[in-house]
Amino acid sequence: MKYALAQTRETNPPKAIFHPPVFLLSFFLALMTTPLLAQHVQVSGRLVDETSGQAVSYGAIRIEGMNYGAISNVEGEFEFKFPEELLRSRRYLIVSSIGYHNYRFRLSQLEKGEYLLFRLRERPYTLDEVMIYSIDLTARQLVAEAFARIPQNYPKKPYQLKTFYRHYCKEGDTYGRLIEAAVDVYDSKGHKKLRRWPGGKLELKVQQLRRSFDFTSMATANRHMPISLNTTLLHDFVSYRNRLSQNVLNEKYTFQYTDTTFYDDQLVYVVLCKSKNYENTIYISAADLAFLRLEEYKYISSDNKQKKYWRKEHYITTYKKQDQKYYLSHLTNEGENETILQDSLGREIDRSGHYHHVEIMTNEILTSNFQKFHAKEPGKEELLKIPYNASFWEKYNILKATPLEAKIESDLASRMPLEQQFADFHKQETDPHFHDRLMAQTFDVLLNQQRGKVVLVYFWDSTKLPSLKEILMARKMAKNFNADVASLGAILISMEPDANNWQKTIKKKGIAGNSHLRLALGAASPLAKRFGVQGAPHYLIFDKEGNLALNEAKLPKREKVERELRSLLDI
Repeated sequence: MKYALAQTRETNPPKAIFHPPVFLLSFFLALMTTPLLAQHVQVSGRLVDETSGQAVSYGAIRIEGMNYGAISNVEGEFEFKFPEELLRSRRYLIVSSIGYHNYRFRLSQLEKGEYLLFRLRERPYTLDEVMIYSIDLTARQLVAEAFARIPQNYPKKPYQLKTFYRHYCKEGDTYGRLIEAAVDVYDSKGHKKLRRWPGGKLELKVQQLRRSFDFTSMATANRHMPISLNTTLLHDFVSYRNRLSQNVLNEKYTFQYTDTTFYDDQLVYVVLCKSKNYENTIYISAADLAFLRLEEYKYISSDNKQKKYWRKEHYITTYKKQDQKYYLSHLTNEGENETILQDSLGREIDRSGHYHHVEIMTNEILTSNFQKFHAKEPGKEELLKIPYNASFWEKYNILKATPLEAKIESDLASRMPLEQQFADFHKQETDPHFHDRLMAQTFDVLLNQQRGKVVLVYFWDSTKLPSLKEILMARKMAKNFNADVASLGAILISMEPDANNWQKTIKKKGIAGNSHLRLALGAASPLAKRFGVQGAPHYLIFDKEGNLALNEAKLPKREKVERELRSLLDI
């Protein structure tokens, strides 16, 4: 057998190697969608480098000749379900990863509940050892030719993908949003040409989803899309016009061969494309010049006296071959940004940042005998009509590997148990009494998170616009005192009953700060009653231990605020 891999079987693996999740979906992939009535077996395990023992991320695990499979997660762990009848077949389980030898393992050798530790042997191949220039193409020409061959390497006829979607966000060190969905993707156009936007090419049907509440500042500023399917799928390089395809002949972009490697025992060329603030590593198969993987980085920054801003973006797109055509296998959309506001002297007034991570993973590829449908990316109202179905997630065949990091779970669950958030998400949008009870709980969490700071709480609404100038009062005081802004915090609470007006005001007035809340019931809200708030404006100041130090129904005189802050800040 020519495949130089070692395999270890463990029926009772140590917990340090594999941790089954509790109730969150796995870090990456929803698995096949074969009929649930059939008896299934489950194979779990881990892919590691034979020499170093390090995890092999994003390795493909599939059954030879079938249209579904699994992928290892970032820690190399995988779990694969398939019909039990295949154990009696002559089919093979095939493990493959870029840079490693393939491994073929007969399914009839598997045992139920078996844990497999695959030690993959690297297959190095240096640039000097391959006649890469025998194809008589420069690196730039190779990429251009790969684009030209899209119609012959990728399906031109309609097809359907069964996918799993995961999206989570964090601000600072706190995770504040989680969405998971089972999504059918129907491509009615195929790959005859590069198109502008997924909305004009794809039909998208969300079969089921579950969502935490959105505790991020992006939500209050109305900058979070309900679901980011189109914006993520846009980075499918072989489907849509993109920076790489549009600039392959642009001299501002450099192209160079950097390496060769192997995938599925086939030679792969590795090309690096670079320009200012942009870099893309491109993997192209030598046999048919098809894109196998693209890893893109972007960096944007600006700096002036009032505002500093930077944003990093990272995309990974991979494709897999079935029936002589390549299909989207896995898409990662990752981004991070930070904004720093400064006064006229260049001192920091406010700092905010946001991080997001989106995965779209293909479980099953259907090229015939599938039901066509017409549906675009759903909006907020459409998603709210999808009831949460816990039993769906119990039965849905997925790759269960390492759970979402424990911190994501704990951050979200600290406000309310996640399962309750999934079940009650629609109430947050439709029931003002439920919404305001949630706001009271969230306020306590925010105040506790800012323990160690002096915190200004400002109650406002859109009818009190002149008073909005005072929202940054604490930070203005910090500037005057030359105090560290990290020692001051703010929670901004709107008494606005209409969510759209609230969001428009925040956007129009450019109100800074991450901690925004809204009381739909106004003065009748439990939080307003707690502090005797009859309407806007109203002001609270809490000391570093979280004790209420100031409670004023009218704007306090500046001297009083300064005196309180000096005392609380020990100035």
